[in-house]
Amino acid sequence: MTHVVNISALRQHQLVILRRLRGGPLTEFELIKEVAGHSGFTQDQAAELIADWLAELRDAGLVWAGVLMNAAGQQIMAAALTHQGRELVGGG
Repeated sequence: MTHVVNISALRQHQLVILRRLRGGPLTEFELIKEVAGHSGFTQDQAAELIADWLAELRDAGLVWAGVLMNAAGQQIMAAALTHQGRELVGGG
């Protein structure tokens, strides 16, 4: 279920994720690096929490997030801004 989100209510790691997605979809690895570089989280902490963070932002209607899988069964998460997310953080 989506609901209206005020940018001032977002936590630092959420803002980092949303702002980095303004340039287009990113993988979990790219987002982990960005969060670790621009918040108080280490890369290990961000790696452990990224799926939950993306789920929260998805549930708020701000990102599309899902798992991509190749033919060998390898998985990677990816995310992109929704229309609501772009409006919130000024994405194109």
